[in-house]
Amino acid sequence: GIFYWFTTLKDIPKELFGKYVKGKRFLDIGCGDGRMITMAMMYGAKKYAGVELDEKFIKSSPMRRYIKKGDFRDIDFSNYDVLYYFLGGVENIPLDHKGEPELIECLKKFEGTLIVYYRKVSHRLQKFHDNLIKEGFKEIDNLRYFRIYRRSTNEK
Repeated sequence: GIFYWFTTLKDIPKELFGKYVKGKRFLDIGCGDGRMITMAMMYGAKKYAGVELDEKFIKSSPMRRYIKKGDFRDIDFSNYDVLYYFLGGVENIPLDHKGEPELIECLKKFEGTLIVYYRKVSHRLQKFHDNLIKEGFKEIDNLRYFRIYRRSTNEK
């Protein structure tokens, strides 16, 4: 069977949301039950939303009114300043079946901050990182289980 990892609130360094999410428009890609949307709301995001394919997560979520059922490829990322992505929610699905190549493609025009959460350093994380760098992103921060990227052309 498939084993799912979820972001636990204790894993999240509080400075992460204060520094990168407060006052920003936040989207959680593959948001599951919406717990990161809750964090964005708690830490002062001016807009918060998620997108999730699996209706069972949405139905059980207290944040369901902020979750769009659907595919991230149908979302206009330009409406957001910060994207959050959990790399590794389904640990035993190979990279090419998880959607990272499609996500990298969608990020080509994104001009904001990308927060990537991971549970372990892996080939998959390294490949995702390398692809982001190729697309002009720069790793600007690294906080316990989180890597934060921004397009290097946006750096002042």
